[in-house]
Amino acid sequence: MRGEGAGGASVGGWWGGGGRGVDPLPNPPPEGEGAGTAELAALRERLTVTEPVIQPRRTLMKMKFVVGPVALLAMVLTACSSDGEASEPLELSAGGDGVTTAMCLAFDPAILADMPVAFEGTATAVDGDRVTLEVDHWFTGGDADEVVLNAPQGLEALIGGVAFEVDQQYLISATDGNVNYCGFSGPATAELRAGFEAAFES
Repeated sequence: MRGEGAGGASVGGWWGGGGRGVDPLPNPPPEGEGAGTAELAALRERLTVTEPVIQPRRTLMKMKFVVGPVALLAMVLTACSSDGEASEPLELSAGGDGVTTAMCLAFDPAILADMPVAFEGTATAVDGDRVTLEVDHWFTGGDADEVVLNAPQGLEALIGGVAFEVDQQYLISATDGNVNYCGFSGPATAELRAGFEAAFES
């Protein structure tokens, strides 16, 4: 019986007995007393060491490829909506009311520079007293794509008047909604274009 007690004490000491609960992660038995010593050590290491979790690069790359087309589509839709909103044409009076020889001044780029509206355009339609010009270049005073002139027929008979023809280019200046004549508006000759450039772009 004493031998069994000694044996029991030995077993109790190895497994942490003597009135204590069973250790879920027991210390390895003395060398030579168990064949699973290495396996127990490896198990303890796996349970006590937490490896960092790294997010796979594939997920991040997938997110980039998903966001890219969505952003591109939004840009295209915005551009299309902007292009679809055409600006209202600017309307000017080309009646030449009150134009007389005495009122005409010699052309001077310094005087032209004080005029609030100036542009170069191509006549796309001449319909009775209505002339439509597609703006080729704004010098000052607007951003519309088209300018409509209310120009009664016979205007070319006035001093410095302009005869509008489809597909011809014109340089137009205006003050208070009225086209200026006397050489400050007319067909887009090289000389007149140089005067407009000197007035607004020098």
